[in-house]
Amino acid sequence: MKVYIEEVLILNFLMDLFILKTVCIFVRPKKNYLIIISAIVSSLLTLLCPIFYFNTIIFNIYKFILGVILVIIPFKINKKIIVNVILTFLVSNIYAGMLYSLQLRLNSLEIITICLIALFILKFILKQIKKRTLKLGYYVNSEIVFNNKKLNLRTYIDSANFAKDENNLPLTLISLNEFLNLTDLTLIDYLNSNFKDIKIKRIYVCTVTGKKILISFLATNLIIHINNEIREIKNATIAVTNKFNSDYELLISPELLNST
Repeated sequence: MKVYIEEVLILNFLMDLFILKTVCIFVRPKKNYLIIISAIVSSLLTLLCPIFYFNTIIFNIYKFILGVILVIIPFKINKKIIVNVILTFLVSNIYAGMLYSLQLRLNSLEIITICLIALFILKFILKQIKKRTLKLGYYVNSEIVFNNKKLNLRTYIDSANFAKDENNLPLTLISLNEFLNLTDLTLIDYLNSNFKDIKIKRIYVCTVTGKKILISFLATNLIIHINNEIREIKNATIAVTNKFNSDYELLISPELLNST
């Protein structure tokens, strides 16, 4: 039986990549590109496995070291390293059993093709999960642009008491202090409703506690950095409030983010 090195490399790379992508559902990688590097390194080191076939114990130790390397590169060494290793080995053994079953009926090319298709499907599923599972109580960084001025704001993803505008759309709230910084207004201007040339609109905001009137404006651009992704919202309606926690300056509904 002939075994081609390129087939072994491709198959091991795809399987390692598939394993890591699955683990990423539960563990966030340090950098996304490290997943690919880890799969490449692991597949190359797998070529050395035949050297250790003479001794089962040494062979298993080498395989264990390979598994640890596979985990360390993308997920780094931290206090959760043991959990990450166990999770990776668990996923690896599940896929190994599936792969063994496939080998009884399919050749290497067919298995590689199936792995590629499965990898694309998994990538699509992960993207959808990431989109739809933004949890409450999540801090991110964002940038707001208005009248050619940009502010970097610490942002909190929360229900905002499920605040909606009059069109029943999720509302973004900004602290009064940051609103004054963004518009170059003073507190006296704000209290006297002296908004100069700034287009301000008073809106009825619907929350679970009832209705209230807030000052709002249209931001030219709202850019939110979530993990390694950028969500961009044009002409976002921003309402101003003075009832804010000092830990953040902007409050965004996950419903708004999930719609982008």
